[in-house]
Amino acid sequence: MVGTWKLVSGKLTYKDTASSYGDTGESMKIITPTHFAVMSKDADGTLGHVSGGRVKMDATHYTETLDYSSSKDMLNQSAAFTYTVEGDKCHIKGGTKDYTFDEVWQRVQ
Repeated sequence: MVGTWKLVSGKLTYKDTASSYGDTGESMKIITPTHFAVMSKDADGTLGHVSGGRVKMDATHYTETLDYSSSKDMLNQSAAFTYTVEGDKCHIKGGTKDYTFDEVWQRVQ
């Protein structure tokens, strides 16, 4: 899971409303053994969401705690995920009480 990843596809569910993302613009995630940063840009290159903070992970579980975020309502929240890595792809699923994410990321070489 440690490395640099580019978003392939994502689905966000907020309460009962689902939406897909990742087909326009670009999102990158950098994960170290202790921290992460994620940033996205729109198709026109405009900076979108940016966040970062601490991570905890084991062989199948991954938790992000947001210490920095362009969305104030996300600050200091934790999101818990299960994950699998197969080859150069990582699939994560989970989130917070209100937000559920189902994402596929590809390792950047």
